[in-house]
Amino acid sequence: MLPDKLDKTEVINSISSERLEAYRLSPNDTIENLVQIYLHNIELAEALYPALALLEVTLRNRLNNAINRNIMQDWLIKEADTQNILLQDEYDLIVKASQKLTRPVYKNGQPVKMPLTNGKLIAELNFGFWVYLCDSKYNPAIWMKKPIIFDEVFPNYDSFIAKKNPTSKRHKRINKVFSKLKPILKLRNRVFHHEPVFNHPAGLNNCYADIEELLLYMSIESSEFLMNISKFQEYWNKSPIKAKT
Repeated sequence: MLPDKLDKTEVINSISSERLEAYRLSPNDTIENLVQIYLHNIELAEALYPALALLEVTLRNRLNNAINRNIMQDWLIKEADTQNILLQDEYDLIVKASQKLTRPVYKNGQPVKMPLTNGKLIAELNFGFWVYLCDSKYNPAIWMKKPIIFDEVFPNYDSFIAKKNPTSKRHKRINKVFSKLKPILKLRNRVFHHEPVFNHPAGLNNCYADIEELLLYMSIESSEFLMNISKFQEYWNKSPIKAKT
């Protein structure tokens, strides 16, 4: 319930009635119900942020380091100059990022071109760039060309999956990882664009479990760190939405 002292009309106008309609679960929902779901959606999005941030940073750093070691040192900078590894969509992203980072800045009235570094490029490229490097379209250039890259990025995958699925095929490992990453990418974009996440098609709780699992594939320490700081299950378990869905 909204506190009585709040001007409910002003709250609704601030959010917009049209936006609130995206949170309707039943034709019988009142405006107060919609605002309650909207506010709880904000809580869930806030609780997802640490998991999404940790997954993104861990994936991009481990994948970048593995490609550096096994295919090409400083590969991002070199790839921005000459397209060797990336397909067109990802290549366009790296060129755009490179151009943005090297755009001249003016000092004492004179243009100074900024140096391009690997670290700056890693930070500039979005989560989708790294997720799509895990697509099977990169099997020839990355995953099948240098299978050790998978083992370096996801060192705990085999031991974890062997317990769940002893017959799992090694050459299909990256397909399974990508199938988990893709819905998480969509969820991440909804969180960062302030859109509804409570009704995520893959199931919000399932998606969160996949984030935990992917982190475990990459780093037991990162997985344990998330478990210690995450409030997602707390917010999910008290959700007023679950009772309606």
